[in-house]
Amino acid sequence: ALQMFKKERDLNIETFIAAFAEICKVKNFILIIDDFNLLDDVVKEVLYHIFPALQVTGCKIVLFEDQAVSSSVEAVPNKTEHQLSPLLPGDIPLFLKENYAGYFPQKQLASLLEKFADLFPGNILLFLNELVANKILIFSHEGISVDEEISGKLSSVSQGALFKKRIAHLSKKEKAVLALLSAVDVELNLEQTKTILKNFTDDTEAILSCLQKKNLLRMPTPNSFNHLIYSGLKFFIYSGIADKVGHHKKIASIVHAIPGFFPNEVSRHYELGKEFDEAYLCLKTEINRASELSAFLYLTKIFSRLIKLPLSEKYAIEVRKVFLQILQKTGDSGLALHILEELELDFHVKFDHKLMTLKGVFLIASGAVEAGKKILIRQVEMITNKHNRIEILLEIANANLNTNLYDETKIVLDQLLKYEGLTCEQKGKVFNINGLLELYKNNNAEKAFSFFSLALNEFTKSDLKQRIARVQVNLGNICSMKGDNARAEQYWNSSLSINNSIGDLEQEALLLMNYGIYLFDTANYEKANELYKNAKNIFQTIGKKNGLGLTLLNSGETHLIICEYSTAIEEFLRAANIFHSTENKEEEASAYFFLAKTFIVIGNIVEAKHYADRYEKLITEGKLGEKHLLQLTFINALYNYYLNFSRKETDGVELRSLCNALLETDNRYDSVLASMIYVDHCIDEEKYKDGFSFLMNKKYAGLSTGNKIYDAVRLHLLGKLEIHHRFGEKPFIDYFNDAYESLKEESITEFTRIVLSMLGKIYFERNLFSKAEEFFNLTEGLIVFFSKNISDDSLRESYLSKKERREDLQFIMNSLPLKL
Repeated sequence: ALQMFKKERDLNIETFIAAFAEICKVKNFILIIDDFNLLDDVVKEVLYHIFPALQVTGCKIVLFEDQAVSSSVEAVPNKTEHQLSPLLPGDIPLFLKENYAGYFPQKQLASLLEKFADLFPGNILLFLNELVANKILIFSHEGISVDEEISGKLSSVSQGALFKKRIAHLSKKEKAVLALLSAVDVELNLEQTKTILKNFTDDTEAILSCLQKKNLLRMPTPNSFNHLIYSGLKFFIYSGIADKVGHHKKIASIVHAIPGFFPNEVSRHYELGKEFDEAYLCLKTEINRASELSAFLYLTKIFSRLIKLPLSEKYAIEVRKVFLQILQKTGDSGLALHILEELELDFHVKFDHKLMTLKGVFLIASGAVEAGKKILIRQVEMITNKHNRIEILLEIANANLNTNLYDETKIVLDQLLKYEGLTCEQKGKVFNINGLLELYKNNNAEKAFSFFSLALNEFTKSDLKQRIARVQVNLGNICSMKGDNARAEQYWNSSLSINNSIGDLEQEALLLMNYGIYLFDTANYEKANELYKNAKNIFQTIGKKNGLGLTLLNSGETHLIICEYSTAIEEFLRAANIFHSTENKEEEASAYFFLAKTFIVIGNIVEAKHYADRYEKLITEGKLGEKHLLQLTFINALYNYYLNFSRKETDGVELRSLCNALLETDNRYDSVLASMIYVDHCIDEEKYKDGFSFLMNKKYAGLSTGNKIYDAVRLHLLGKLEIHHRFGEKPFIDYFNDAYESLKEESITEFTRIVLSMLGKIYFERNLFSKAEEFFNLTEGLIVFFSKNISDDSLRESYLSKKERREDLQFIMNSLPLKL
């Protein structure tokens, strides 16, 4: 990690994140930071970015804050907050006994504390100091005592009156010092305090020492900080300042002259002193410092305040233009478009090509793709700077791709490749978009792989680690699609290693999620869930709701297939809430689809209908596309077949069409469920050849590649058809035994129960009762096991009452005694 700092000429937040990521690989530790809200704002910004990198490795972070200053933990992700609670009245005697000598008048003190103190342990000490200062708690040669007469009058004396009494006999210089300190919102060390106070008095240390003896402030040391002893006293003194504007103006001129003094505090005093332009100008050095560190959240905080100040027109425009550059980095397109509107309508700024380009980019980011593209296309025609033209054309190409305008995308990419002098990064972007285009438009994995390889080569030339990691994910996905799993894992592991080294947590989480999807498709459900768990932890830590929601959907489907129904429902509901809160109707609809499917598999008619209806309503309201319409057809088919028992009314042609459409989506699990309905329908209608031809279809047979569970389902269905019609392949029992062999080493699912139940019935019919009993016991054991994992009683009842399971249990109950 130290070598990384030595190599980096320009330290930025990414360098710190990468360094801490390396440290956490070697050693886990607990990070404790005291007075977190008193740290420099840039330091806090760096820590906000480092914390997630530490959290995902299991590092514990403990932050303490000064309660007299506003909290700074709001931006800290994935946290649990604890507030110190005051003592209960009954705890006071024990507290005094354990913390104060026996010769203290503990009984009288307990009574005063219960009546007048706020009972926080630290403030109890301050309250006792107040009692000493007001001569209620008296130290003498005879011992320590409480003046009962004065303490009896305490309730009638307001805190304000007490403070007034405390400062009544102070000198003019002492009052001036307190007035200055009461207006300062940062904590000062000794040198800073001396520098500020020298404008009021030469004997700074003597005055500070005197105020400390009078219990009015904590004396600063060279390395520690100073506060007025009570926040209440600070507010009391500040409220008594008659000319606050003049007071802050004077403080601003003093602290601005101190090298390295808190820039935001200087700016605050200029603002309160009504010198608004100075409130901005004094921050310029700090803005440059934050920009060098890429502290964009901190910069957003600064500029969000500055745009609210009544600056002169020159600086108001300047501030907004600089802020737009920052918002381009943070991606807040809504705020950016509002600022652009202000510049145009309120300040009547004539937009140059830079502002017009920004407007186009922000419009595209906000979803107004066509309007944004029109602006960018116009800018391309007007701009002579080649680099700027290339960057705008890349934005247009991305916008075309994201709106399915594939031919237009290709035209722009071809235009870009004709430019001489493209940087490696720009070439890599062109090749990467070309790869995505081949996938989306032509479904040509070979050409896509070739383009992604070219992109990887260009990004590698310039050592663009983040882009290298991202294109490696694309290459891994292509290898996975082609069945080259070993090579896919190599690309994914390489990408994961790079993301770990540079601390790109979001990309790491996306990769873990995609890797989990791959493992799900190959029936490695337990390992998939491990990766989903890690991805969820990262997304939650860095506050990426969309990524968290998508991972919950994938994780929920994995729990569904391994019959952990309660967990699956919890994951889907949580995802639905996330997408509803972010107004992502597309994925919210997906959550309802999964919930409807889950309740159908369980056998709960009411809940299945409820979520199917919600799904259909959202599809209609959101005008969602063909994908959801197909899934709705699938849900209705499942519902009618398994819960509505309308098998006779099922249209075989429509069912076959549904199965074929699902096969085209590469949604393997849904395709398998649909195939089970279709084959059962073919058996009911005695259309055995139709069922057999579907199962032998190359596309359907391909579902089994790399997934023994889906292969077992196919064998099971072939066996069911062979019972009714001899196709000459092999005896029907061989299909069921082969299915059972495929499932032996795999995760236990509902498919396992179905195959076990069928084998039990076959052996029973052949009078092989011992063999039948073996499979019946396994079948019954699985049903009981799955039901016990369902936490809700009514849901468990639905599961056990579903027709196929109820009939299995009834058959087992009626059959086993006959053997005896």
